[in-house]
Amino acid sequence: ADPILENKEETLQISIMDKSAVAKNRKEYAETARNSLMQVGNTPSEITETTIAGNSASKFTSSVQKDDDTKLFSVFYIVENNGKIYVLSGTAKSENDTIFNNSIQFK
Repeated sequence: ADPILENKEETLQISIMDKSAVAKNRKEYAETARNSLMQVGNTPSEITETTIAGNSASKFTSSVQKDDDTKLFSVFYIVENNGKIYVLSGTAKSENDTIFNNSIQFK
């Protein structure tokens, strides 16, 4: 699913992928995902620990330069909820990713 979230300053497109069949450990999958970005020439941030919707999450960011000289900031959260590992990722024009914490709910 690719839900679109909007606030007054930005539009954020979020991809949600269940990675439970690929990985059994949230932190291990976060390292794998970050390393994948590095292999294609990106320079992601270090992984930090946080929470999303009350669930433990690993977070890292990266930026991409567009052809028109603007940067898009991508944020990646690897979240574990009820024994499943999810990747929440989004791209916006600013590094402000509070829309994740204010919008994501697991049911």
